[in-house]
Amino acid sequence: MGSSHAIVACAALIVLLSTNARGLRVRKDKDVLLATSFLSHHGEYQNPTSTYNLIKEIRRVEAEIEDEVETLNRDRRLHRGHNKYADDDIRQGLKGEQDMGASENIPVAELEPQDLDREAKYPVRMLIVDKRSDDDDEETKTSFVETALHSDLAQRVVKELNGHVDVLRESGVVLVDLPAQTTDKQLQELIETARAQGTIVEPDHLVQSVNTSSKGSNDPLLDRLWGMDALNVKEAWDIITTGEPNMGGRRPLVCVLDTGIDYNHPDLRDNMEVNQAERDGTPGVDDDNNGEVDDIYGANMLSKENDPADDHSHGTHVAGTIGAHGNNGIGVAGVAWAPRLLPCKFLAYTGRGYSSDAVRCIDYCVKRGADIVNHSWGGSWPSEALREAVVRTANNGLIHIFAAGNDGVDIDQRAFYPAAFSTEADGLITVANVKGDPDHGGKRIIELDRSSNYGIQRVQVACPGMWILSTVPTSGSSQEPYAEKSGTSMAAPALSGIVALMLAVNPGLSTRQVREGLRQCSVQQPLLQGKVEWGSMPDAKRCVEYALTTHAEGRHKSFRREPSTETSTPPPPPPAQPTPQPQPHPPLQPETPPSAPSPSPRTPPSAPSPSPPTPPSAPSPSP
Repeated sequence: MGSSHAIVACAALIVLLSTNARGLRVRKDKDVLLATSFLSHHGEYQNPTSTYNLIKEIRRVEAEIEDEVETLNRDRRLHRGHNKYADDDIRQGLKGEQDMGASENIPVAELEPQDLDREAKYPVRMLIVDKRSDDDDEETKTSFVETALHSDLAQRVVKELNGHVDVLRESGVVLVDLPAQTTDKQLQELIETARAQGTIVEPDHLVQSVNTSSKGSNDPLLDRLWGMDALNVKEAWDIITTGEPNMGGRRPLVCVLDTGIDYNHPDLRDNMEVNQAERDGTPGVDDDNNGEVDDIYGANMLSKENDPADDHSHGTHVAGTIGAHGNNGIGVAGVAWAPRLLPCKFLAYTGRGYSSDAVRCIDYCVKRGADIVNHSWGGSWPSEALREAVVRTANNGLIHIFAAGNDGVDIDQRAFYPAAFSTEADGLITVANVKGDPDHGGKRIIELDRSSNYGIQRVQVACPGMWILSTVPTSGSSQEPYAEKSGTSMAAPALSGIVALMLAVNPGLSTRQVREGLRQCSVQQPLLQGKVEWGSMPDAKRCVEYALTTHAEGRHKSFRREPSTETSTPPPPPPAQPTPQPQPHPPLQPETPPSAPSPSPRTPPSAPSPSPPTPPSAPSPSP
């Protein structure tokens, strides 16, 4: 070999040995896994599930987490937060092409970001699920998930590596969290140990919220909620809102996986689910043994403080569309007037989070006895752990509503998760976003917004999602706590609200019946043909009528237990009965702005009264 070749070879070796890239990371103990450790016998890289590529991806995500924590710490030092009125994610090509309306001109009101101490402590993450099999002995096969806490892997993670193992039995997922000093060699050994026991091991992945921006009732802003008319919600209110005494007071529990909820918001606080066992229990103790400490108003998977308060605005906006308190004389009304709202915060103040924390939230919602889970978020990375969590819980009675995403693509061809899982169980439904611009005669033309994802297999239905007025955090601001946002994030909660109305009148409907009812009771829209599976948009009144007149098959409860906060046993499904005749709406009140809320958004509200709002006794015709 010539001297020049020797110099080049030595230089290449020096570069390789000093590489500090994720996946080829040199540790202080000199433990580094070189690419050659993961070459096939042909000298080529193995498939994406190879140990080398898996560790490389785990390191990439670790870098993301470290960057998120660093950004948070910087923003807290500079007293920066998220502008709750911001148009967060509108694609650059769309900006300036549409009138942003009121939300564009509202002054900035920033929300203080919460700590990400869980992320900072364990930035190295793996998710483990049992490998699916078509074998006849599937039922008798030993499950790693069921025995994980007693496994050698768990003992090593906890005792030797100072990590943490979380077994989410309802979701069928094991989460392994490790500190930053974990070496590549240690990761390799853990991965190989898990795979030897018939499991799939995968990295965590970043996901984000998917908004592209920012009965008659006496709520003064009701006439600005164009989606209520498009979905025929006001006619549904003539039959049922939620929690009405003459319907047995049934209030479905809707879990909102998002950035949290402002549980002190004047239009939401009476509908917040309060964990009485934790509220009346001992601080710092998991009084109800559900795995979360002091989860009075919900859970926060990002912080040990476990405060689900919204430091972004996205989750509060979603919650308002589902169930802002109706007929209370202020602000807006949700599709369902009085559901029980349960936040599980896994998205940070940036609107981003990780699939592992979403799985944790799903597990938590099941433990709390949720009926519906709203997912106004997503990402492009497939996750077997996330698939296992949503499919398993859906097959056992939980209804998941997914936002289709805002990339303007066909997700049958370019998948977006968890929306792409909607074909795998009856309880999984994906929603696209429609706009309703009026024609020359004033009639709204219902068509898919060009930012919305679509797909005739993986997207079932569409709901209004453009310029949706809803609640945003109060944050002590003098501005009205309401703003417009757009996107499939705003369309999904409209469907969650309709499902809540259906379960309010017939809580025993199975996931199959809910899906079939939505399909049968949707109105065909010419411009949605070939875009979504059903080619339609739901009619809330017809959905409620379907629920009233359908004999319930019963909800599967094998992975569910009733929440400790229930004050009474839900009534049995009502018998089939004729549909009540609609009554005219009471007159709308003038658009007077709501009074500024008095409580601080961080101060826990007093316990909400279990009694639902009483509907107007003698409604009069709407003008």
